[in-house]
Amino acid sequence: MIRLRQATQKEWDLILRDEIPRYAEDHLRTGNWSKSDALQWAKDQYGKMLPQGVDTKGHHIFILIEEDSNEAVGFIWYEERSNASTPHAFLCNLHIFEPFRRQGYAMAALAQLEAMVRESKTLKRLQLHVFGHNQAARKLYAKQGFTETNVIMAKDVD
Repeated sequence: MIRLRQATQKEWDLILRDEIPRYAEDHLRTGNWSKSDALQWAKDQYGKMLPQGVDTKGHHIFILIEEDSNEAVGFIWYEERSNASTPHAFLCNLHIFEPFRRQGYAMAALAQLEAMVRESKTLKRLQLHVFGHNQAARKLYAKQGFTETNVIMAKDVD
């Protein structure tokens, strides 16, 4: 169905043009960031996490390629976190481009990522963060066997 191909810096730069505003919007929806600061904070976050772009040590960014058409359908990015009590892969982002959603590509990408983590022999777990308002992603991850380990809740009182 799909194969994972390492992203080039040029591809990643193109992805970030859409991804940074999307990330800022997610934080706005949760009330974490102010509208005036969200875009800059999103840029700063990506810059801190990936100071050398796709060549940042311990980070792996792949383009999801549909095998029949050879077309890019999304991307997946994870970080190796070996300094934790349980060495794990942290799924930083999984994004399926709009025209390709709900066709099984995200499930296929997660299955391939899980296989890569298992084959690593050093990483023992796969973790991720998902915004509470992203019900589609939460359902997908639950369907793939992920369980909630922490829940942060908020209530506006003004």
